[in-house]
Amino acid sequence: MSDIESDGEDWFNKDEEEILQNLQCKVKNEHTRDIEANTEDIVDANTEYIRGPSETNEYLYQKRLEASSHLSKEANVKKMTTSEMRKAINLEPLDVFLLVITNERDFFVDQISTSDGLERVILYLRIWCKICELELPGFQKELLQYFVNNDIFLEKLRVLSAKLFQKKFKTIWKNVEEVEEIIYAMRFLIVRLHKWQLITTKASYVIEHIKKLIEDSDNPDMVQRQLSQQLKFELDRVLKEECKQLNENANIYPTLNELFEGNGEDCNQIINALKISEKLEVSEYIAKQKRILREDFMIPLRDYVCKLKEFGTSPHGPEICEDVCIVLNADFINAKRHEMLFVDVYGRKRQLKEERKKRDIVISLTRPEKRLAREKISAIKTGSLLLFSTSRSFENLILATVTYTD
Repeated sequence: MSDIESDGEDWFNKDEEEILQNLQCKVKNEHTRDIEANTEDIVDANTEYIRGPSETNEYLYQKRLEASSHLSKEANVKKMTTSEMRKAINLEPLDVFLLVITNERDFFVDQISTSDGLERVILYLRIWCKICELELPGFQKELLQYFVNNDIFLEKLRVLSAKLFQKKFKTIWKNVEEVEEIIYAMRFLIVRLHKWQLITTKASYVIEHIKKLIEDSDNPDMVQRQLSQQLKFELDRVLKEECKQLNENANIYPTLNELFEGNGEDCNQIINALKISEKLEVSEYIAKQKRILREDFMIPLRDYVCKLKEFGTSPHGPEICEDVCIVLNADFINAKRHEMLFVDVYGRKRQLKEERKKRDIVISLTRPEKRLAREKISAIKTGSLLLFSTSRSFENLILATVTYTD
C-alpha cells in the first residue's frame, strides 16, 4: 500500500518536461516495433505477394511522427512548471510580478500549449490577473498586449468558460472560492483590455462566445452568482462599445447612397441629445460630436453632388478635374502605406513629345499647361477629400484623402 502511494506521489511531483521525454521515448519504441512487425510480414516465405503497409498504418505512422515532432518542440520551450505556478499564486501581487519578471523562463510567451490541462490554464489566468491588478506605470499596456496576442491561451479560456457554465461539468467546480476567482479574473482582464483599446478580432470572438455560454447555460447555480451576472454585464457593455466604435470608424467617409439621399441626419436631434441632463459617457459624447462634424461637412457636399448629377455642371463648388489618371504605387506590396496611390490630375491632357535624340517618348507639358497644373494642385490641400467617378452621374465612387501634392 505504501509503495503504491509512493509511486503516485512521485508521478504527481514529476516535472512536465520529464513526462514529455518519457512519452516521446514510448512513442519511439512503439514505432520501432511496428517497423519490425512489417519486416516480418514482408520476408514471410509462405506468401505469394509482397503486402505493403495499409493506409491505416501509414496514417497512424504519420500521426506518431507529428506527435513526436510536437512533443520535441514543446520540450525545447522553457516553460514554468505547474508546481512553480502553484507557489506563485499564493504570493502577494508585487512578489508575483518580481518572480515572473526575473525568472529565466519567459512567463508571457509560450507558457500555455494545446496539450495543457485545466489546472495549468486556471493558474496562468489567476497569475495574469494578479500581475495586472498592480497597474504598474509603463508595464500595463505592454503586459496586456502579451495577454491578448496569446491565441492558444484565449482558445483555452473559451474552453474553460464552456466547462464553467455547462451543467455536465458541475462536479469539477466544488471549490467555490476558486470559481469566484476565475470569474473575477476573466472579468477584470477583459475590462482592462477594453480600457486600453487592445481587443483583437480573436479576443472579440472569445468574449462573444463567453457571453453566449452564460445566456444559454443550463447551470443556474453558476449563472445566478453575483460575479457571473457582473461578468455578463461587462461583456455586454464591452461588445456594444466595440461594435459602436467599429461602425464609427467604418462610416467616417460618405457612401454613394448617402450622397443622394437629399437630406441626411438631423443635426438638431443630435444636439438636443447632448443637452440631456443625465450624465453621458465620455465615449458617447465624443461619438455624438463626431456625428455633428460629419453632417456639417456632408450638407454642402451632398448638395453639390446632387446638382452636378442633375445638371451636369455647377457654377460654384469644388474644383473638377476631368480625365485624371490613377497610378498604382510601384512598391505597392513593400510600401509601409500600401494603400497609397498616385493621382495625375492632368491625366490624358498631357501631350506626348518625341525626343529624337534619345529615340523614346517622354510625357511633358507646355508652359501654359504647367501653369494651369500648378494652379490646380495649389487648390488641393493636404487632408482634402477626393471623389473619383467614371462619369458625372456617379454610378460608382472611389474616395481618397490627400497626403502630399507636388
